[in-house]
Amino acid sequence: MPAALALAAPAKINLFLEVTNRRSDGYHDLESVFQAVSLADRLEAERRDGCAVTLECGVPGVPLGDANTVVRAALLVKQAAGARGGLHFRLAKNIPMQAGLGGGSSDAAAALFLANRLFQANLPPAVLGRLAAEIGSDVPFFLCGGACLCRGRGEIVTPLEPLAPDRRLTLVLSNLASDTGEAYRRLCLPELGQVKPTAPFLEAMSGPDEALAAAAFNRFETTVFAAIPALEHLHRSLSAIPGVRPRLSGSGAALWFPGPAGPVRAALRDNARLASLADELNVRLAETTSLGSWDGCPEIEDVG
Repeated sequence: MPAALALAAPAKINLFLEVTNRRSDGYHDLESVFQAVSLADRLEAERRDGCAVTLECGVPGVPLGDANTVVRAALLVKQAAGARGGLHFRLAKNIPMQAGLGGGSSDAAAALFLANRLFQANLPPAVLGRLAAEIGSDVPFFLCGGACLCRGRGEIVTPLEPLAPDRRLTLVLSNLASDTGEAYRRLCLPELGQVKPTAPFLEAMSGPDEALAAAAFNRFETTVFAAIPALEHLHRSLSAIPGVRPRLSGSGAALWFPGPAGPVRAALRDNARLASLADELNVRLAETTSLGSWDGCPEIEDVG
């Protein structure tokens, strides 16, 4: 058995996100199409003497104790399997926090896979799925990857045909952050009969970039943009670029659009106002590509 393993923890974007109502348990019911993309964190794990589960990460603001989803995931596997011994994780963060890209949830799913192997727990997919839902609403998706329709509070996952392999998508990242809890508190739910249907978007997924962008939807945009005026300004400025139709991912603050980053890079060269705004917000363009499903069999790397 390898002493150390590593796994990429990819980001996701919400191609479509509708929130239908607030539930009695405090969560919200939603219908969302998630797509995994190639921008990813990297998580390494190794067996250690003792019984502690520990984490190191060089990014300021990342909690290192039980509040971190990686540590929680490993402890849940250990408890479910009745395993002994300790694990030490090293997390290299590439997915920005509070961006709506699912970095913490993806890290948790990677930790479930790695702990299951290193503890030799052999927990079946159904058990890993239950543990994933206990950690967070987005975590079950990352056990599957590819594209999925996520319902309930996000834990009811139905695999879809993903976007074409290596389809190019551009992420617009900045120094802005959006707190998920606050975004849900501010959210204006749709009136009866005004819920955005998912079916037209699903039909557009196999179409060209223009069709995908036109059908994409995110219920959070109105209230998140109102709460973060600088993000609304950035969104409006990008939307004025021909061929660019950006959308919010999750509850923000990352934006995304289908296609390469070229049109935005050209606008940044030619438009002084846009370039100044981009400098002020530390805007970074991350070209990424769509990923297919791994459905419980991710490519785990032996590093020890």
